[in-house]
Amino acid sequence: MNQVVALRQTHGVSRLKWWEVPAQTALVWRTAAKDCNADEFDQFVAVARELGLNPLRKQIYAFVFNKDEPTKRNMALVIGIDGFRSVAARSGNYQPDTAAVEFVYDERAKNPLVNPLGIVSCTAGVFHRPTPNDPFKRIVATVYWDEFAPIVESADPDAYTWVGTGELHPAGHKKAGQEKMRKQLRPGASAEVTRRLDPRKEQWTKMGRHKIALCAEAQVLRRGWPEDFSRIYAEEEVDKAASILDGVDYQTLTASEMVEQGEAADRLERLGGPALFAVTDQSGTLERIAMGKFADRMLEVTAGMAPGAVAAFVVANKAAFNEFWAHNKNDALALKKELETRSEGGTVRAAPSTAPAKAAPPQHGEPDTGGAAPSSVVDEIEALNLRDELLKEIPQLKTMMDFTLWASDASPYLDKLPQALRKEVETEFSRCQSQVAGK
Repeated sequence: MNQVVALRQTHGVSRLKWWEVPAQTALVWRTAAKDCNADEFDQFVAVARELGLNPLRKQIYAFVFNKDEPTKRNMALVIGIDGFRSVAARSGNYQPDTAAVEFVYDERAKNPLVNPLGIVSCTAGVFHRPTPNDPFKRIVATVYWDEFAPIVESADPDAYTWVGTGELHPAGHKKAGQEKMRKQLRPGASAEVTRRLDPRKEQWTKMGRHKIALCAEAQVLRRGWPEDFSRIYAEEEVDKAASILDGVDYQTLTASEMVEQGEAADRLERLGGPALFAVTDQSGTLERIAMGKFADRMLEVTAGMAPGAVAAFVVANKAAFNEFWAHNKNDALALKKELETRSEGGTVRAAPSTAPAKAAPPQHGEPDTGGAAPSSVVDEIEALNLRDELLKEIPQLKTMMDFTLWASDASPYLDKLPQALRKEVETEFSRCQSQVAGK
């Protein structure tokens, strides 16, 4: 009590911080840091003081993992989004974004269990300036649903039973000396595994847009204020890490594993963030291109190329274009349209591709080779069927880009045909291609 009185006399009640008042400090230990031991609580208070955050306002709190396993016990510090905003605001170099959060949706991604709204990604921004003398500039960060949503795999619990492992819980564990148990599939039982959002984190199902938007905002604040938020996580960012499933038991990552995951993200961020690799010159060297600059770089490289060269360029980088579409559908479609325009009139014939073939799927029990060149040994009936399948697809090609991509996919299957049948397909291909080129 004397300590509190002295602080009141020296500083005044209004200037006391929560860590300067024993009653409030004890309250924090019972609430926001209730699972911490003494050392962990000291660390928690030190970080909270350094950042000027108040656990009683839910600005910062602690997650303790493996509380009953002394050798695995670890703590992770988590900041609420209000805490992120508060630290940034006190720097004097922060202004909230004036633009709406941007979402990318895809009907094909919609799944009532995994992604009810079909959200692909979310982009959020803030205004930031490196120093008080610099003008404010908008910085953004994009996060992807499948990288942050807490999706788990679960099976029917009745299909499993508990069995002993032959190991004992160590000293210090609440079951010290007792045999460790694990779940095992019952004899004769089958368990269908279902992917779904973690039911313990129901807000991801009810408020998916809000949760992924908070992840995006935390990412952009970390980008603007890296020193303040190094090794600190927003709750929404750790939801996925805390929802991995081992067998049929929900388990959480240890703090050190979560830090390792965070370090990997930090290393990727230092390299420029998510990126794609593409061949952009005749040497065949792969260039690392930031995701946000991929479309501009592709347009820059193909500027001035002959139509046939543009078509060949797309074939050579088909994997990168497909991945770009998966991450940013709208920009990918716009890029595809522009490259199709640039490739009109080109008659390049693509070389065989090792990518999964879209043309002429395996016929009559033929094994799926995963896109590698199929065997050249084909009986007469199978060859005729394969020829017919290829001939059906050719009239459906509408642009020169379509012809180039189809040629790449179909080349391994053409190699299977006898010379006469292959000639029929190539003749039809050339006829249809000439018609499209002449339009």
